[in-house]
This record gives sequence, C-alpha cells and structure tokens, in this order.
Amino acid sequence: MQELMGNLNNLGLMMPFTLAFRFNLNKCLGDALSNDKSEVLVSDNAKKDLLIWAGITNKKIENMPIPVRPSAPPLFHKVFVSDAAGFGTDKSDSGVACVGFNEEESVFMSSRIYWNETMISQGKDPNDKLWGNKSAFLESIGLLLPFITVPENLKNQHVVLKVDNMGCVFGWENRQLKGDAFASIILRSIHLISAFLGTTVHVVHLPRVSNWEADLVDRLSRKSSTTEWDEAFFRKHEKGPIPSLLVEWLQNPSENWSFCTDLLNFVKQKINC
Repeated sequence: MQELMGNLNNLGLMMPFTLAFRFNLNKCLGDALSNDKSEVLVSDNAKKDLLIWAGITNKKIENMPIPVRPSAPPLFHKVFVSDAAGFGTDKSDSGVACVGFNEEESVFMSSRIYWNETMISQGKDPNDKLWGNKSAFLESIGLLLPFITVPENLKNQHVVLKVDNMGCVFGWENRQLKGDAFASIILRSIHLISAFLGTTVHVVHLPRVSNWEADLVDRLSRKSSTTEWDEAFFRKHEKGPIPSLLVEWLQNPSENWSFCTDLLNFVKQKINC
C-alpha cells in the first residue's frame, strides 16, 4: 500500500487533477499503520477513488499533455473574500459570508449562509469534535460559495479566494485536509467544479479583519455584528439562491463523497439554464 501511494503521488505531480483523490486511500494506509496491522482494509470510498486513478492510467500516455506550470494570477482576475463564524453564545447568530470583486475591483457578488442551530451548537463529527469548533471546515464553505452562486462568472479565468484560515490554504494546495474528511469533501467539490469551468483557483491567506473587505465579511458572518449599512450592502449585491442540497447537507454533515458530484451536477444545470 505504501508503494502504491508513492507511485500515485509521483503520477499526481504530472497530473494535478488526480491529487484530489488521495484522501480515502491515505486514510486506509494511516489506519493500518496506527493499528500496527499487517493488512490494509480498503474502504468502499477508497475503492471508488482507486478506480478513478485506474481509469486515468489506462489512457494512452501520449494523449495526456504536460500540465501548465503553476503561476501567480494575472493582472486582471476576480477576488472573493470570505469569513466564517463558529459557535457563539447565540445559537442562531453565526454563519459564513462571502463578497466578490470583479476585474475593476467593484463588488458584484455577495452570499451568506447561517448555520443550522443544532448543528453548530451541539453537532459533532465522527471524531467527537463539535462542528462549531472545526474552523477549517466552516471556512471551506465560504470558499465554495462563489462556485455555486455565480459559476457563469468564473469560466476560463483566474480566481483568487482570500480566507483567514491557513488550513484552507494548505488544504487547497494538497486538494485535501489531513484528518478532516468533511473539509476535504468541500475542497474536492471546488476542485471538480473549477475543472469543469476551466477556472484556475488561488487560495491565499488574508489575516482576520486586516482590511475593510475582511472586516465586512467578518461582520456579515454574525447577525449580531451586521449593521444596517452592512445588510443594505449585502442585499444590493446578493447572489443566489443557495442550493437546497448544500443547506440540507449542512444540517447534519455526512461523509458522503458523492456529494461532490451532486454539487458539480448542480453547477452544470445552472450553467446550462
């Protein structure tokens, strides 16, 4: 299994698209090593991911072009700033907000989701961690918002996503977040949607409330901190609606990797409408 993952990682260096399909395979290997087992139990999710690798490696190598060398975004690109709030004293107070800027640096998009009260204050993941304390997972939802609200504006261009969570930055570089299946599901969803749209995504760190954009989304992420001006600004540029499949999944997140494909299909339908 170690040899297999080494070969897949090497292949992924020349095929960046494949890097999003390692989480479940790495988890199987990690479980075996941590339990000092001589055999590796391959989960159903890992088998499905392995079939994706198999399908790619069965293609003729001469039909696969060398990928473009990673580079910084060009002078003209869109920027999205997002921020998420965790569990506070008011169960219905927190959520995640995102504001988008076009090539002329004018605001053209705003979007927001308030967390389900029970999920954010009492819900726990399979590792018994409160959802309200899983900042990387919550922040990853903010990165997703532009791709499900304004996908038609992101086709064939560079997009910069600014977030105040370093886990999301490193998670995007690896197309997975070690130990966090749920953040990895969201990152894979962004990966699939951006590949479909032809979008080159750059996730960069923006320190919390370090400029007016970061301050704005920080205020918008909580009802208690949103001013009347903030709300009027948000309504003026609001895009949506948020797809019901995401709202329902966030009520009680499950480790459903087909959810990535469901979100991709939603975007396909939205683009074709």
